[in-house]
Amino acid sequence: MGQTWTGETCSGEGKEMNWNDAMKAGNGLSYGGVTGWRLPKLNELETLMMKKDKAGYASVFIFQPASDDLGWYWSSSTPAGDSYIPFAWVVSFYGSSRYGDYYAKSDNNYVRLVRSSQ
Repeated sequence: MGQTWTGETCSGEGKEMNWNDAMKAGNGLSYGGVTGWRLPKLNELETLMMKKDKAGYASVFIFQPASDDLGWYWSSSTPAGDSYIPFAWVVSFYGSSRYGDYYAKSDNNYVRLVRSSQ
């Protein structure tokens, strides 16, 4: 959200939002003439954001956050356990490393939307 693919790289600033807004971000969105966009599940986000090569893992998307910002991305997945705790899983991709954690749904993080193939 907030960036556009130029054919070589992403341009623009990534948009941060809380989890509830991120869950609604794809509603009614049409990009490239297609609809049905949604926030990815944790395993989808990890697959989408990283590809495995012989040297290890490398980021698929070209978005390098500021050096003091790991660039956390929301998933639609929530931690198992007490459902009253308002947390959701996030993934950060910085350089060739991947970090996972969960944040309060009221926090602001980046959003990458996906859609199911048709």
